[in-house]
Amino acid sequence: MEDLPKELVISILLRLPTKDLLRWKSVCKSLYFIITSHPFIDVHRKKIRNSYILVKYEHLISNNHVISLLSEETLDVVDTQPILSNTPLMDSMSSIDHVVEVVGCCNGVVCLRRIYEYVLWNPATRDAKVIPNGLYKSNPDKKMFRRLQMGFGFDSKNNDYKLVSIQRLFGDNHRPVHPCQQEVEVYSLKTACWKLLPGIIPTCDILSAYSVEGYNGGEVFSWLVRNREYGEHVMSFDMSNEVFITTPLPPPCIIERSSRGNCRNSLMFHNASLALDHHLDIHGHITASV
Repeated sequence: MEDLPKELVISILLRLPTKDLLRWKSVCKSLYFIITSHPFIDVHRKKIRNSYILVKYEHLISNNHVISLLSEETLDVVDTQPILSNTPLMDSMSSIDHVVEVVGCCNGVVCLRRIYEYVLWNPATRDAKVIPNGLYKSNPDKKMFRRLQMGFGFDSKNNDYKLVSIQRLFGDNHRPVHPCQQEVEVYSLKTACWKLLPGIIPTCDILSAYSVEGYNGGEVFSWLVRNREYGEHVMSFDMSNEVFITTPLPPPCIIERSSRGNCRNSLMFHNASLALDHHLDIHGHITASV
């Protein structure tokens, strides 16, 4: 190993999955220092992020919640394992009584949700961490605020993983109060605590019936939203700067309520960019533009 140029060794190591790198760390000190160095971790993280697709499903025979990693180039299955396998949380989170949802996946770290429980899980290192209750759920004075949406991503400026929670105030009749009142809190993995970000969210309705239906772009998390001022548009949360960004839809994708046929927009990520899928159903025909 000492006869090989360091650049060649690094090039070889960058091709290995995280699971293999953990074993190589124990071979010798020189490999340990390379693999644990911040420059190597950053480059390997970006390579992993752009190489795989994560798929979550329920196994037909065992009924276990399972994830598979697919090669982005070939769609071949690279790895498959039950959610939270080989961790103390596997049994409690894998109950078939409740669905386990993926809030987001970033740099190999997966954020999972089951009812009101949230867990950060690294399948390669088999590390898992339960996210504590947010400030609203822990405060009786805030009991009428309900969590509407969650987002998960990476803060590259501070080398930190974050979870953003959007809360909305409900009345005694269990319906949202008007005018709309929303608040935002953010969890930092580095500090292991939540903090409030008052007054930063544009008041709007998030167009989703599911609390985890957002779109993870790594350092930003995006939702389709609607309000009176902008109509339907994209709202994104910047994990590093902790601000919301609003982006108008392209004109062909703005849904006109008076138009004929049924229209529907949805978000996705394509080649590290946020894409909009526009469905227009007229007389039984559906067209899509991105």
